[in-house]
Amino acid sequence: MSDKSLDQIEKVIQDIVEKLRRDYSPQRIILFGSFAEGNPRRGSDIDLLIIKETSERFIDRWVTVRRILTDPQRKVSLDTFVLTPEEIKQRVDVGDQFIIEILEQGKVLYDAEGVAVSR
Repeated sequence: MSDKSLDQIEKVIQDIVEKLRRDYSPQRIILFGSFAEGNPRRGSDIDLLIIKETSERFIDRWVTVRRILTDPQRKVSLDTFVLTPEEIKQRVDVGDQFIIEILEQGKVLYDAEGVAVSR
């Protein structure tokens, strides 16, 4: 992937974070996967874990975030999921390596002041 393409993707990611911050009020947004690792390839998608205290069902959270982030002009795929701090804690407590890896190796793009995810 060229430097120009990476710069464009970085701008897309910044725009996504700003939309989520403004319209969804997450506690934390973590980028994971190939973009967080610094080795995206053509066709790589943007992977985001969004942490938010909410009583919405899991699927309803996904629909809400999709609605906020729908942009037919974006030329890169987006894969998001929303978990509550309690769900994160439960998954860490049972040894969910996927979540643990995101928390340990992901890139925190947004963290609302005073919010921490305990391990």
